Amino acid sequence: MNEMEILLGLLPSVLSAVAVWVAINNEVAKLKGRVRHLEVDRDETKQFIREVRESLEQIRIMLAQR
Repeated sequence: MNEMEILLGLLPSVLSAVAVWVAINNEVAKLKGRVRHLEVDRDETKQFIREVRESLEQIRIMLAQR
C-alpha cells in the first residue's frame, strides 16, 4: 500500500470527524443562545417580582395608615 492509498482510506474518517465537530459546535452555539435568552427572561421576571413586591408594600402601608 502506498501513501496515497492510505490517505484515501483515511479521508472519509477525517471528513466524518470534521462534520461531527461542526454539528456539535452548531448545537453548542444554539444552546448558548437559548441560555442567554433564558437568563434575560429570568432577570426581567425578577425585576417584575421586585416591582410587584414594592407595590404590595406600599398598599400595606396605605392600608395600615387608615
